[in-house]
Amino acid sequence: MCEDLIVNNTLAFEKGVKHAKMDVESGMLTVRYRSDKTSEENIRKVISDLGYDADSVKANKEAYDNLHFCCKKPCGTDKTKSCSDKK
Repeated sequence: MCEDLIVNNTLAFEKGVKHAKMDVESGMLTVRYRSDKTSEENIRKVISDLGYDADSVKANKEAYDNLHFCCKKPCGTDKTKSCSDKK
């Protein structure tokens, strides 16, 4: 689900992005892009706007809150709850 949102539904259509691959287990996203069409800063902003942290660019809070629970960071030892879940 997370990979589809980031790679297939967003970065695949981002101008200048040649290839994007996500390792879901590690959360590592690798992007090849044309520097004459886009920039690292722009790619980080696109990812942040989806609700994910992108290196030093923090996730857009509203977008993060709207992510499916499986796409949120696990909180503590309970991997089924995200840190934003109300207890």
